[in-house]
Amino acid sequence: MCALWTPREVCDYCGVPAVSVTIGIPVSNVEAASRWYEQLLGKPPDIEPVPGIREFEIAGTWIQLDEDQAVGGNWTLRIGVADLAAERHRLEKLGLQLGDTHTVPGVISYFNFHDPDGNQLSCYQEPGTPAQPG
Repeated sequence: MCALWTPREVCDYCGVPAVSVTIGIPVSNVEAASRWYEQLLGKPPDIEPVPGIREFEIAGTWIQLDEDQAVGGNWTLRIGVADLAAERHRLEKLGLQLGDTHTVPGVISYFNFHDPDGNQLSCYQEPGTPAQPG
């Protein structure tokens, strides 16, 4: 198993002694982006370490909104969820434009969408993911 999933241990696969993972997302306006991501993630930022940066912690990973980077990169933030249909419904109620749901039988189901700066995001569910009580 990779160190990204076993904090404070050295990974036999990649050898990285990771204790944390942060994903930097370039945004043109950190205030507007922060409001958008608050709705997406259902919580306010956890920290503002310096001006122009907001950070959210989800599922043991830090998502860092960074106003000083070039926006609209060629990458995707993928968020695994327990109930893809319920998450799709929640995001549609927020007014987000979502792509079609795609399914690779026995592997994954997912849909893609974009933030206001053109960064691609994706929600996915793996087969057998237990639904959370709700």
